[in-house]
Amino acid sequence: MTKQRLTHLPKDLIDQGFDIHLVFNEAQASEARQVFDAFIEFVEEREIPYQRGMIFEKPVGPWPTPMWQVLLRPESSFAQLESHIGACLGWMMINRGSFSVMIHPNTDESSESGGALRDHRDYCLWLGTPQNLKLSIFNREM
Repeated sequence: MTKQRLTHLPKDLIDQGFDIHLVFNEAQASEARQVFDAFIEFVEEREIPYQRGMIFEKPVGPWPTPMWQVLLRPESSFAQLESHIGACLGWMMINRGSFSVMIHPNTDESSESGGALRDHRDYCLWLGTPQNLKLSIFNREM
């Protein structure tokens, strides 16, 4: 009998880095922008590669409220990405204020264990109060 592997190595499933999302409401937009600017300064000072540093002032995708996002990309090695996400997680724990933050990997869509639905539903980490996302937009994966 063949032994079934019960765990996945993150480096084998996470192919597009990690997204960091901070959610806010319209009244918190200015403060959320300040946290965004400070976070971007943090990653740039440490030369952490990122993309899609964007602020959405209206709900978009599965997000029921405004949010901002930053994508941490695997630039050189997966070990380097793991170090970067650890540094960013620590920063968020200390500096997010009253905001909720969701961090999720971007896993291989072609894998039966990956994809956007699982990333946003199963593989995410929340700091603060989890938000109810509109996961039905990922219905092609359900």
